[in-house]
Amino acid sequence: MTQSEALDILKTGVHVFLTGEAGSGKTHVVNAYAAYLRDHEVGFAVTASTGIAATHIRGMTIHSWSGIGIHSELTDDEVRRIAESRYVTKRIRKAQVLIIDEISMLDGRILTLVERVCRKAKKSGLPWGGLQVVFVGDFFQLPPVSVGGNVPQFAFQSSAWDALSPSVCYLTE
Repeated sequence: MTQSEALDILKTGVHVFLTGEAGSGKTHVVNAYAAYLRDHEVGFAVTASTGIAATHIRGMTIHSWSGIGIHSELTDDEVRRIAESRYVTKRIRKAQVLIIDEISMLDGRILTLVERVCRKAKKSGLPWGGLQVVFVGDFFQLPPVSVGGNVPQFAFQSSAWDALSPSVCYLTE
C-alpha cells in the first residue's frame, strides 16, 4: 500500500495498524495525518511506547499521557482515580484520535490498562472510550518490553487490540 492510500484510510476514522519495513514512511504518514487533523480542528494525541520514540515524534509516552505511569497492573479504584485526575481527564477528553507509535514495544497488558483508563475518563462503554486509535510500528523490528518480569505479551494479543480489530495498512512504498 502507498503512503497516500494509508492516509486516505486514516481520514475515514477507522482504527488502523500502520506498519511496514523500516524506511517505508510510517512516520511520514503519521505526520501527514496529524497535519490533516490539525487543519480540521480534530483533537488528537501523539504518543509512543518509549521516551526516546516519543521525543522523535514530538509527543509523550503513552504511560504519561494516560496517567498510568510505571504501573503494569491497576485495580478498578486506581483506574478510577487516574481517570478522575484533572490533567489526565483533560488530555483524554480533548482527544478524538490517539496515535501510539512503536506499538511493537508495548506490552499488551499495558495497552489494556490504557484502554481501561480511556473508557473511564471518557465515561463511555465503547472500546477506548470511542477514540479512533492508530497503532504504528513493526512487530518484526522490536519486541515488547517485559513488564514486572513477566513474559511479554504482544499488543496484538491484548483484549484492547481485539476490541478494535484495526485495519492493517502495510506500507510497501
